[in-house]
Amino acid sequence: MISFAIFIGFLVLIYAAVEPVITKPVGNKQYSIESLKTNLIKNISADVKRYSLSIDESYNGDNYPSGCLKIITNQIQNNIIVKDEQGNFIESKYDKTKNELIIKEVPGKNEKYFIYSSGEFEQDKAICSNKEIVSCSSNPASNEPCYNLKFKDSKKHIFQSRIEALKNAYGQSESQKTALRKSLGIPERNWFWFDVTDEEGNSITDISEPEIPEEMNVYAKQIPITYIGKKNENGEGQDPENEKKGFLTIKLW
Repeated sequence: MISFAIFIGFLVLIYAAVEPVITKPVGNKQYSIESLKTNLIKNISADVKRYSLSIDESYNGDNYPSGCLKIITNQIQNNIIVKDEQGNFIESKYDKTKNELIIKEVPGKNEKYFIYSSGEFEQDKAICSNKEIVSCSSNPASNEPCYNLKFKDSKKHIFQSRIEALKNAYGQSESQKTALRKSLGIPERNWFWFDVTDEEGNSITDISEPEIPEEMNVYAKQIPITYIGKKNENGEGQDPENEKKGFLTIKLW
């Protein structure tokens, strides 16, 4: 009976020693690719804050035909995109050093603007000459603020600009690649590759896939994503309400 107990105990010890060796590498790899997915998405994402803006009717386009209105506000802290209620892009600019918001078109009575703010937005070039700009500080008749700016919400969005920044970091020297790998939480013994394609399958990153030794176990994952593109020559393309579709592919070995 005692010898049988010793034998069972011996088997338990053997299993305890061997089981982690059998299962741990698989578990670590599977965990790492999930962690890599999370960290990659975090790396290529940025906040977009949304505001609503309404202007007092005394500042409509009939009274100020130049259509260039300046508002002083410290509520907005990054580059902006402005759209009207119909979803049309409105030429605009925000000067962070002066807290100046300039809008090329002035809404009429009961109209609104929607302002999207992010450090990843490409800022419009200088708009409106100084002589065209009307300052909207207060209504001369009532001495009340001539505008109402309200914060609506903040959401994370994937940006093509950040995808390209990650590509540039990945494609540098081996030491920089190693630093990037560590920042993404990838175990030191492992390596990775990633690619982002648009909805038609065209690569945004265009990173050549490295040759992987045949004896290596490769763990791959592809997930659908939506992302904010880059501004085109018409000043459009970076639209938080009309994101592009694509796929993120990652490999870990």
